Amino acid sequence: MKPNTGSSMQDKSASQHPAIQRTGRPKRRRWLLLLVLFLIAAGAVVLVASIKGNAGAGTTSGGTFTARRDNLVITVSEGGSIRAHKSIEYRCEVESRGAQITILSIVPSGAYISQKDVEEGMVLVKLDSSSLEDQLIQEKMELASDQENETSAKEAYDIQVIQNESDVADGRLQVRFALLDLQKYLGAVLAERLTRDVNDAVDLTEYVAPFLVEVRDDPNLLDGTAAGQELKRLNDDIVLAEGNLKTAQARLAGTEKLHDANYVSELDLQGDRLTVVNREFAEQNAKVNLDLFLRYDFPKNAEQSLSDYIEAGRKLERTFAECRSRLAQAQAKLANAQTKGTGFSEEDLALLWEALVNMFEHDHSAARGKMASRRLIVFKHASDLGNAPSHLLFERVKVDRKAGVVVPRNFSDYTVTVDKHNLPEGVEIIEKLLPWNTRPTRGCRCRASSTSCSAAGSGR
Repeated sequence: MKPNTGSSMQDKSASQHPAIQRTGRPKRRRWLLLLVLFLIAAGAVVLVASIKGNAGAGTTSGGTFTARRDNLVITVSEGGSIRAHKSIEYRCEVESRGAQITILSIVPSGAYISQKDVEEGMVLVKLDSSSLEDQLIQEKMELASDQENETSAKEAYDIQVIQNESDVADGRLQVRFALLDLQKYLGAVLAERLTRDVNDAVDLTEYVAPFLVEVRDDPNLLDGTAAGQELKRLNDDIVLAEGNLKTAQARLAGTEKLHDANYVSELDLQGDRLTVVNREFAEQNAKVNLDLFLRYDFPKNAEQSLSDYIEAGRKLERTFAECRSRLAQAQAKLANAQTKGTGFSEEDLALLWEALVNMFEHDHSAARGKMASRRLIVFKHASDLGNAPSHLLFERVKVDRKAGVVVPRNFSDYTVTVDKHNLPEGVEIIEKLLPWNTRPTRGCRCRASSTSCSAAGSGR
């Protein structure tokens, strides 16, 4: 009965679910259910093992812990940087001048520097100074060469000044001597008349001709002169030749009478006749010499003396021009030696200060409004290379807002102070524009050749 019943029930079930029997779905569901249960069991085992590992010594028996009182430590990780509240900045005062400086040694980062270390002069950083030492040697050599060139240029300038004075004195002396020669030959009165308008003469011969005609008409104008003496000598020669001729003629007349009376020989008669002829020639020569003198020698000598005077004056003018040229060259060489070839002179420096003082006075614009230069502070160095770093000098100039001023509206709301105490050796402070004097100060005593200047200014 039972087997039959089961068979009937299976048949009944099969009859009720024919699709399951056909596809085999009950077997798949069982396998999936088994797989899920296996995974859950494996996860539970892993979780329990992890909990036991973390509990460690705190576990007494399976799954229990011992409670205790202790500090709760909370750790927070955050990025950032730490800066000291009070710090001292150590700055190297040696300028690199464009070259990189190598650090040979430096104290470890975070090292504590005590006051004792400071007092003992502890070295924090050691720099490689070999390049600076080489540069210093080169600069000293160049400085010695520049000083030598400056000394040579100064001596050449002084020599040129003395030479110019000598040349000018010699030129003036030559002019004086030429005038004296002219006065000696023609006389002071006639020489003064000739030299009065000589600079306007185009042709010197035409200029002198009227004076020569006047002298021929009145030879007394040459009295007491070299030309007058020469004229007198020639006239005396004529008078003497005429007297000798008359004497020879009178003697010939007597000789002829004696010859007719047979008291003298024919030879004596011929000798007296030759003497007369000789005296006639002498008279003619004397008259010709006078004529040549008046026509040629006198005009030539007069014109030559005047020309020498004119040329001496022109030579003096050329001497002045040459002296100015040579002196300018000597000054240029001296300035070039003093300014190391920059050509920057004392006048240029004074012009620079004036430009800084008045740079807003003559160039107003809408952008700058009422801006004006209020202070000009000059740091004068005795050395061309500077006696102190510029940043240390500029730090001596402080601009502070006055107490009680919340919103500054004017230059008077600030106080400008300049620390002039304990200045570095060779440094001098010169204020070109003082607060009580807004007028520019012309000229700076800083020599562009032997000093250097740096300026700090303030304006509104």
